[in-house]
Formats: sequence, structure tokens, C-alpha cells
Amino acid sequence: MVSCQDLSLSKNPSQIRELSSSTPNAPLQPSTETSVKTSIKKISPVRFGLNFSQAFAVQCASCKPRYIRLTIQGSQNISEPLYAINADDNGFVEIDPETTLQELSANVPEGNNFAAFASLHMNNDSESPAVARIGGVFHNPPPTLDQIELSKRALQTAEIVNAMHDLGDERLFSALDLQRYQAMTDALLGVEQNPDGTYTLGRVPDGEILDAATLARLLQQGQLNPENPSGAASLPVAQLLPKPQVKASVRVQAFTAGLSKLVMNAQSKEVFTYDIKQNQRRMYGFQAPTLASVLTPYDLGNLRNAYLSLGQANPTGTQNIPVSYTYASEGVDRMILRARSQTTDSVVWSYAFDNIPALNSDYIPTVWRNTQNTPALTDDTDRVYVTFNADPFNHPEQRGVYAVENGQKLWHLRIDNDFNIAGALNASGDRLYLVGRSDPATPSRLYAVDTTTNASQRLSWSKSLGGETFASSTPVVGKNGDIYVTTFTLPPNFKLGESLPGVLHCISPTNGETRWTFPLAASSGFTPVVDHREGQDLIYLISDRGQLLAIDGEGQQRWATVLPGTAGEGPVDAPLIGEDLDGGRTLYQAMGNGLIYAVKDRGFRGEILWAQAPQAKVSRGMVLKDGFLYAPTLDGGEGQTVQIKGIQVHSTGLASTAPWPITGGNLAGQHISALAQEGY
Repeated sequence: MVSCQDLSLSKNPSQIRELSSSTPNAPLQPSTETSVKTSIKKISPVRFGLNFSQAFAVQCASCKPRYIRLTIQGSQNISEPLYAINADDNGFVEIDPETTLQELSANVPEGNNFAAFASLHMNNDSESPAVARIGGVFHNPPPTLDQIELSKRALQTAEIVNAMHDLGDERLFSALDLQRYQAMTDALLGVEQNPDGTYTLGRVPDGEILDAATLARLLQQGQLNPENPSGAASLPVAQLLPKPQVKASVRVQAFTAGLSKLVMNAQSKEVFTYDIKQNQRRMYGFQAPTLASVLTPYDLGNLRNAYLSLGQANPTGTQNIPVSYTYASEGVDRMILRARSQTTDSVVWSYAFDNIPALNSDYIPTVWRNTQNTPALTDDTDRVYVTFNADPFNHPEQRGVYAVENGQKLWHLRIDNDFNIAGALNASGDRLYLVGRSDPATPSRLYAVDTTTNASQRLSWSKSLGGETFASSTPVVGKNGDIYVTTFTLPPNFKLGESLPGVLHCISPTNGETRWTFPLAASSGFTPVVDHREGQDLIYLISDRGQLLAIDGEGQQRWATVLPGTAGEGPVDAPLIGEDLDGGRTLYQAMGNGLIYAVKDRGFRGEILWAQAPQAKVSRGMVLKDGFLYAPTLDGGEGQTVQIKGIQVHSTGLASTAPWPITGGNLAGQHISALAQEGY
């Protein structure tokens, strides 16, 4: 019987070498296919001792696998994986579960830096999941006739070397010092030898393999060095785990329709949201990452914000007070803008728009930090921009855009239009961009408003976008000031359930001219997200059909990835961008099927790393900070409960490389003003 104790699979364990010696063979030189072939002198069998004991104990202690699969990859000398001698076409060798397999051999060409993997399976289907998996690295010929041991411990090293081959790392053209690479991996994993000869991996959860592609890139960039194993021990392992882990959870309230999009105060690392219970809105605040409550929940009245907006008020001019901005209706036809303390239910200031009758407005206050042009922080305050839907028949002159500071109106610009849920500001804060509501007979319009206090021409320009805009889609601003916004068109004879074609527009901030447009087979109801890399903007967009797109600053598609299983289950919000240890990007996208997708930007393809539900269905927009995703969820059960989950992922929040790259704030999903002053 195959057991945890006897799966060392070797006739003479004392002779097994976990890794080959570092004695190099003649180096392979990078060259053409012809020169690579001439470097192959012979093919010879290599013996492998398979030590499954550690991996088998962790992954499936009671299984009885019937097949084993040996796969050899990596070297410049092979283009297809090599299998064991006597394996079937899919690489499987049948084993008797009642006996112990002694060894496997494979015919391997002469060469360096091979990665070998062995896995146990219940059947010989090529799609069969592995019961346990081990690995190792070697050169051929090995310096001795000993077997090459494959183990759980050396699996991580094999994954790293294989990923180095995928990257085309030039170091692989000569023989790596494999013992140094294993020492580096041991330090990374926290390998500790036990008295009985077994070992533990002290820095990673049982059964986990770290993201080898990221580690290979860190090696290529010089941030990880086999000559310095202690440096590997200092890497944050949590940011190298490929799968998310729920680390914190808090129940908010039962019998509710859910929570609003989460927002975060980047300085205090406090997360805020409100719940939706009939016509009530109730405010909540939690401390990240533990999600301990930071305030007693209180009612917000008939709140109209689609989500909260955060900032700071300073009515005395001497003390900053962290606040949330709420836009609520009072009575039948009055709108009031309030600045509320983030930690209590006290109102710091309010503005009632001269008690003019108004239609309800769902506009989210757009916030900018006013430094008063002094280096002192104590006199900083916020300037808040909001739109006001005054009664168009009796008070049309009061409609438009308002600037309010500490409860006082600074200026008002009349525009006879209603507006989408939020605006966007440029890097200097002197230009506000807004999209007017539209319908099939009236195309949407983009407005550029001069926000300076004494502007002689308040409306800088306006531009027809030629289509309609979703209420949830707002303008965003790129690194060089370009404005990005999406529209859609309603085709003749449109049928419910069909895709609406759309357009991504890139607009010049100077005069509103269109720089380029990108057609969308399926439009997007959410705002694009702007990153800036290699000297140009990079725009990410999720379509309503579950296609995630990357489009560069010249309007060219880099890649498009369809998120599987999302047909009819559109996005919950725009994607979030995370920065990985190697400087790369991973996008996190919540979809209506309840899953969060992690998609790695590989330059010209988007690779889905994982798709998981955090023990419940994500219901609204998330935030990302310090390697944690914070997601509002619904459990979907009877007496449905609402929770916030703190999910540890392998990316940190990303610094803002554009002035206003997502709806209401910066790339980390933190809706704050004066981003540069907050250290982003």
C-alpha cells in the first residue's frame, strides 16, 4: 500500500541526491537552432528517486493513487516535455497502490538546468488533478551516478528555474549553481530540518507553492540573488502566494440589500461604507486590516450618494477634521451637502443651496485639497464640487455646478443639464470634467470647468461625445492630462439581452478635440482605469460581457481576456490595479457571478491567475491596500447577511501615476483628495 511513510520511492535513500552538484558542464551558448542542436552530444537515461512523503502527507494522506506522471521541462535542448520511460502517450505510468514504487527513469539529452516534476494521480486522464506534486532541478550528465531526488522541498526551485526558461533568462545558457539556488529557496520557504530527517516549511502555509514567475522576474531584475540567501528570507511571502486567503471578516447587518462601494482613508487606513435598508442609509467604519469597528453606526438620512466621498474640513482654519461628504434630500424637494466627522455622527458643516427646490441628484461630491498656498498643514481644507438639479421650470438659473468650501459657496456655473455620478480633476486641480446625462435623442456632452476662484471664463469648453453614457461611467484623467470616457449607442431594433456597442474616447484637455477613439463590441457601464507605464497611459476596461481589455495611450489594444463563466453576469465595478513585487501589475475584477478574478498583465496578454469567491458573493466595489482586498459581500442565504472580507492577495495598492485615474480618486481605490500630498 502506498503510504505517507514509504513513498520515498528509492532502493537506497542514502544515495539519493536532492540536487545535483554545481559542477558545470560545457556551457550552452545562445545561438540559432542549428548551433543548439550541435551542442547535443547524446541522450542517456537519468534515474529519479521520488520522495513524495512530505507533499503526500500534506495534500492527501488517505488517497491511493494509481498513476504517476514524470515531466521534464526547461532546458534549451528540448522543445516539448519529456516523460518517463514506458509512460503512456499522456506521460502516465501505472503503479500498484499496494506496493512501493522504487524509481523512474527518463531519456534526457545532454544539457543544463532541467526542471523535473512528478505527480500522483487517481487516473490517467490528462486533465486529472494531482494528488501530490514534487520536483527538482538537475544537469545531464549529473556529476555522479546517484539518482536525482524530486521532493516537495525542491519543487519550488524547479518552478523557479522553469519560469526562468519561460522568461528567456540569459543565465540559463550556462550551468546554474543548483546548490546555491536551493539554498536561496530554502531561505525563502523557511526550511527547517527535523530530528527524524523530515523538514518543515516555516514561512509558507502547508501545500502552498509561491508565485514562481514573480520570483524569476525578481532574479532577472537583481532583487533576488542566489549568492545572498538571507535576502530571500526578507521577501514578504504573503505577496508571493498565488491564491487569496480570507484573513478577516466582519458581519454588518442582516436583512439588507447590501453595502455601498467601499472607500478608504489612506492615512488612518479606515474603511467606510453604508448599508442599504429600505430607504435608510446607515454609516459604518472599520480599521484595516483587522476590520474592528471604529464608530457606532448611525443614520445618514435620505442619502443620494452612489458611494461616500472622503476628505477633510477645516472651518476654523487651524485644525483638520477627517470627514465624509454626503449629499442628501430633505423633505420633498431640498438637497443638503454635509461634511460629517468620519469617527462620529457630528456634522462639521453643511450647505443647503439657498433652500432652492430641486430634483434629487445622485452626484458624488468631487473633492480637492486646498493648501491655501502655504507649507503648513494646519490650514489645509477641502474644496468640494457638486452638481445641483434645481427645478428647471421655476429656478433654471440655479442649475449647474457649485464650488463649496467649509460650508460657503465660492462660485456657481449654470449648466442646463443633469450629470453622471461623479467628476474628475486634473493634476493641478484647476480643471473639473463632467459628463452630462444623455438619452437617444440627446448625445452625452463632456464639460471642462475652470475651477479657479476668479476665472473670467468658467466654462472652458464642452464637447458632444456622439452617444449615450451610463450613469455609472464617469471621465478619468491620464498622466499627461488626457481625458478618457466611454459611451454606448442603442442600435435600431435592439433586443433585451443583446450587447450594446460602445466607444472609448480619448479627449485632449486643451480644447476638447478627440485624440482617438477605440470601438467596443460590448460597451462598459463602468469607468476606465488609467495606469502609466513606459512613458504612456495604459487604460484598463471591463466590458459588460466580461471582457477585460488593456489599451495603450495611442488607442491600440494590448490584449483582451474574457473572464470565463461571466455570460449574463456583468462586472460589479471597475477593475482595481495592484502592483506586484516585481513591479508588474495584477488586476482584480469582481463579477456578478460572485467571483473575484485576478488577471496578471503579461505585456501582450492577460493571464488569469485565479478566480475565487471570498466565502460569499462580492456585491459592490472593493479597495486594495497593503496586500489586502476589502470586499463587501452577501451570503445569499435566508435572512441574508452582509459582511466585509479582508482578503490577503499578492499585490499591494498602487501609487497614483495619473491625477484622477478612477472614479473619485486614485488607483488603490482610496477616494481622497490631494493625492500627491498623501504620498501616492
